[in-house]
Amino acid sequence: LFDDAALAQATAAIDALADRTGLALTVVFVDDFSGMHPTDWANATAQSSGRTQPADVLLAIATTARGFGVSVDPGIGLSDAQLSAAENADLLPRLQQNDWAGAVEAYARALGDLRTGDDTGSAAIRGDTGGGSTAWILPTVTTVLLVVLGGAFLVAYLRGRRRNG
Repeated sequence: LFDDAALAQATAAIDALADRTGLALTVVFVDDFSGMHPTDWANATAQSSGRTQPADVLLAIATTARGFGVSVDPGIGLSDAQLSAAENADLLPRLQQNDWAGAVEAYARALGDLRTGDDTGSAAIRGDTGGGSTAWILPTVTTVLLVVLGGAFLVAYLRGRRRNG
């Protein structure tokens, strides 16, 4: 999955997060989530492994199925919006590049920055959503679909009026 240097880098980031914030990040790599929703899989794994303390975070990454799930105790002290920012801005871009160790390192840094309010380089603390130059795609596709559907409805309506009129 990754070499010794990358493993050491990811482990150092997890250790630094614990030292800096008291948060315990556990990372599990699997091929897939056995048909379960990724978050459900992560929650079940956290529960069965006893990782359910207020400072525990379990990150599950499915390398073949291309997904991730996070189990976080509500007592962690971070909002859902903050956790989503860490996932979308720091974790996901690296997972999309198959940079497994980099993803763990970036996610650990983001959690630490969000918990402490410091900026040590995470995109989440800076408010970078990770959308980059492709952020325009969803609104554009939605607009095009609405125009096409509206046009199709108009054509069907006009044809129906001609037949009846």
